[in-house]
Amino acid sequence: MPAVKVLQRWRVRNTSVALKINAVRTRIIQATEILDDHFTETIARNNYNDSQIKNFIFKKVKSSLPERYRARSMRISETLISQANLYNMDPMFVVALIENESKFNPKALGQFGEQGLMQIKPTTAKWIAKKYNLAWGKQYSLYNPVQNLKFGVAYLDYLRKKFHGSGQFYVEAYNMGPQRMHDVMKRHESRKTYQHLVQSHYIALYEQIEKSALENPNLERYPRLARMRAKIKQLLWA
Repeated sequence: MPAVKVLQRWRVRNTSVALKINAVRTRIIQATEILDDHFTETIARNNYNDSQIKNFIFKKVKSSLPERYRARSMRISETLISQANLYNMDPMFVVALIENESKFNPKALGQFGEQGLMQIKPTTAKWIAKKYNLAWGKQYSLYNPVQNLKFGVAYLDYLRKKFHGSGQFYVEAYNMGPQRMHDVMKRHESRKTYQHLVQSHYIALYEQIEKSALENPNLERYPRLARMRAKIKQLLWA
């Protein structure tokens, strides 16, 4: 085989390995941030490859969307994954947040004007569009799930950077807003209810992946996940 082809194959193989390593690293970092100091073990294990994650998300999104949107579920899933990858996030975290925010209802409307999958306010979307150089205008409806994901994940990236990767702050800030979060921090108050809800969804998603990988799934076979879920329930109802 010519040396050029050998070199090309070597580069492709090593690039693929590097991408897989980066994907695992991203999941571990995100899980560590989201699960905070209460948990010393991560659920984003190395044995989850990209195809497992993607296939799970495709099925999850399709089954969770209202029937009228299911024909577009592939594009919505691909946008979710690509936007998460763009900002070095675990796409499973984005799924967990959407489950908590809108239960995958693209027409969801919050009590303060939040819209769509990720419950973004139009004023917030317009602001983040300018900051991240995203297209914005009257034609960009937040009830369009693809557009909503682009603005929502960008806003999540902004909060993550603003609060220096501290999950207990940037996840709560997504719910209450960054200014209110800063006020809470100044008063040394403990506000983690929303974070615990997102944690619960996040862990449940990984439980589902683990269960689907086995013929006879049983939560008792995953003591680490069971301990995490028990801890979250304790914190939520304390």
